Amino acid sequence: MMSSMTLARPFENDLPSSVISPTFMIRGGSYDDSNDSNGWGASPPPPTPPATDPRVLITEALVRSAVSLLLLEGSSCYPTLRSSQKFRPQSDVYVFIYDLNGTVLFNAGSPSKEGHNTRGLTDTSGFAFHDALITAAETKLGEKWVKYDWPKPGESEASRKWTFAKTVEIDGIEAVVMIGFYE
Repeated sequence: MMSSMTLARPFENDLPSSVISPTFMIRGGSYDDSNDSNGWGASPPPPTPPATDPRVLITEALVRSAVSLLLLEGSSCYPTLRSSQKFRPQSDVYVFIYDLNGTVLFNAGSPSKEGHNTRGLTDTSGFAFHDALITAAETKLGEKWVKYDWPKPGESEASRKWTFAKTVEIDGIEAVVMIGFYE
């Protein structure tokens, strides 16, 4: 937790006090500074999508809804996640799930990727975003946002994508459930 000393943050004075808590929560993402000595740690907080973008809250709600369904039904709900308009509101918005080893357990956008391992694979800029998504399991809240460049389904040119990842246990396997949106 933060000490009682007030730490200067570049934009803290621009935010209403209701969006700042001991774990520095901001709608659409978080930065946990519980182990920092200077308030920022060795590097700045991970990126979060613009809090004013309504897709942020919608994406987080869809992931949490998918997690709830998976907790109730396990992998037997995969057909629902694949075909339901609720979980597939647009062709480029879909649920995908990795186990913590990086194996694709489910991908509504590209079913052909299921069973493949994603560890070490990178986006067009060399960022190992699959590995970054899996590290959601290591965060205090078990969730995080990751920004990377990836082609939209059916396209070959990469676009900026934000993905929200949250951990869940599915049929005894610890996994990460994700949904993203393109800028």
